[in-house]
Amino acid sequence: MRTYEGDMFADFINPDALCITTNGDTNTMGSLIMGAGNAKEARSRFPGLDVQFGKLVRDSGNRVHVVSIADLGGTKRTVVSLPTKHSYKDATSDLMLITTSLIQLLELANKNKWQEIILPQPGTSNGKLNWETQVRPICESFLDDRFIVVSRDDSTDKR
Repeated sequence: MRTYEGDMFADFINPDALCITTNGDTNTMGSLIMGAGNAKEARSRFPGLDVQFGKLVRDSGNRVHVVSIADLGGTKRTVVSLPTKHSYKDATSDLMLITTSLIQLLELANKNKWQEIILPQPGTSNGKLNWETQVRPICESFLDDRFIVVSRDDSTDKR
């Protein structure tokens, strides 16, 4: 696992997968609730992402899902949901759910032979978990150097 300080959406030209932290709630229209953090930003950058993830969550549950979608510039991207909460209403992210999600992500990366996978620090912003003491040790247990964990603060090393 590598760490990087910057913008996960703008600083990587064409990663094999871009991961977005998510929850398991859909609205009355069936779209995944993506109302805060990197999920909200992804929803604005990838029109229809919330609809596609919503259908997958309704059909298969709150697990890692993969969507191929065009960004606002028309470039196709592979976007991966990385559940950290069961509900957007949860005050904190669930460490067991993050662990399960990372295992599912690793399996997908191996199956698809992805070499550059970008993800935020899961569960640390709106999920209120501590990166250094709670989340980083879990990430280090599963993620190899194909995975780049992006932070917007000064606590990580440059790539």
